[in-house]
Amino acid sequence: MSPEGIEATVLSGTEVMLMWNPIHPENHNGIIHHYLINITELNTGKQFVQTSPTTMILLNFFHPSYNYTFTIAAVTVGAGPYSDFVRFKTLEEGPSASPTNLILTSVTSTTVTMSWEPPPPDLQNGIIRKYTVKVANCRTGNVFLLNTTKPETQVGMLHPYYHYCLYSFAVSAVTVEPGPFSDNVTVRTLEDAPTGFPTMPVLTAVDSTSILIDWDAPPLE
Repeated sequence: MSPEGIEATVLSGTEVMLMWNPIHPENHNGIIHHYLINITELNTGKQFVQTSPTTMILLNFFHPSYNYTFTIAAVTVGAGPYSDFVRFKTLEEGPSASPTNLILTSVTSTTVTMSWEPPPPDLQNGIIRKYTVKVANCRTGNVFLLNTTKPETQVGMLHPYYHYCLYSFAVSAVTVEPGPFSDNVTVRTLEDAPTGFPTMPVLTAVDSTSILIDWDAPPLE
């Protein structure tokens, strides 16, 4: 007779408690030494075999947000019949890798377009609900965050006073938790017409026919 009353209690993205009822003594046909647990990872087809001397076992090798089935048999001098399959899904966790292939393109003096690829599927650990983009002004050190649901976005009005400026970008994928940010990638926005004007010129007579005109360039900002 196979074990009955089988349950799987999912505790996290990697940890699951498996439990079942003991077989009635009249169906032991000997001394039960242990139980065999055959587990199949449905997302990959991988199979695992575990043993337990009791009617429960705590396992912590699972992959977040993956589907599994398992079946159990009692073992005396040999394995008895296996139980029906029981299915469970582990919980989601934050991605364990960052988005890749971040590409930046300057469109104007204050606008940058971005695109990237999601983390590899086996490292997403759940459903990606959004991406968080971190933008840093390399001149001032100011940092701001923005969210988008697609692996591309346009960042406009980076700073109305800093044209032709260097910015740093990084992106993180978010499931139930944020994953790590990608490496920073920098881009300089396009040039634009000056927003300031030269300082008041200073005129100095050199001789009766020459004048020296001196002024400072507009401020960098």
